[in-house]
Amino acid sequence: MKKIINLSLSALLLLFFSLTAMAYEESSQNNVESTDRLELKTSFIKGNKELPQVLYIVPWQEIQKTTLKPENMVLHSLYGDIFQPVTPEDLIE
Repeated sequence: MKKIINLSLSALLLLFFSLTAMAYEESSQNNVESTDRLELKTSFIKGNKELPQVLYIVPWQEIQKTTLKPENMVLHSLYGDIFQPVTPEDLIE
């Protein structure tokens, strides 16, 4: 029984490797025929040295100063307790 299994396994492996080798030969023949040559001309980019060296950015609207107040946060837990965040003013006191 083991001999039959070994022989069939060996035959399958040989068949697989022979098919792989045949596919490799066909692909290598196709690659040789499809090679083309492409020549590109070089291009030159010339910069303009008269451009300004400094860029000034001017805002078109005034900045609105707002102070954010810390609000109570709800931490979702079993009890739904409300906690207040600790701010630097609280630490000073």
